[in-house]
Amino acid sequence: MNTPNRSVPGFTLAELLIVVIIIGILASIALPNFSKASERAKVKDAQAVLASIHSAERVYYLDETRYGTDTDLYVTNHYLTNPDPGGTTNPDWDFTVTSPNPGSTFTATATRTGGAYNTKTIAVTETFNGTQYGGGTNPHPLRDS
Repeated sequence: MNTPNRSVPGFTLAELLIVVIIIGILASIALPNFSKASERAKVKDAQAVLASIHSAERVYYLDETRYGTDTDLYVTNHYLTNPDPGGTTNPDWDFTVTSPNPGSTFTATATRTGGAYNTKTIAVTETFNGTQYGGGTNPHPLRDS
């Protein structure tokens, strides 16, 4: 009687299962870190846009002796390119600029529009009292308040 040859090269089912389990464990460690890094990059992007808005507001104030709204900055005087025209160029953030009367202060806000941190905001507020600029708040959106 012939006995089957068991020296065929290859992997056993147990070996393959161990490899799949190890890959699963490594993926479960790496994916949350990637998500956090991706979210931090999106926050940095929003902070850069807010810094541009802040600079444009200062230039606008020098020209007009008041702070402007988003319409003043983007449309009327072209001090700044709209960072989010119609919500199409930056789907991660919604940017608004408000300047209540008489325009001696402004607030630029970036509100997160998706992801795990939906509705978190970053705000830059500044007041000019005639002699100096006064800073306001700039909370980190990933920290719960």
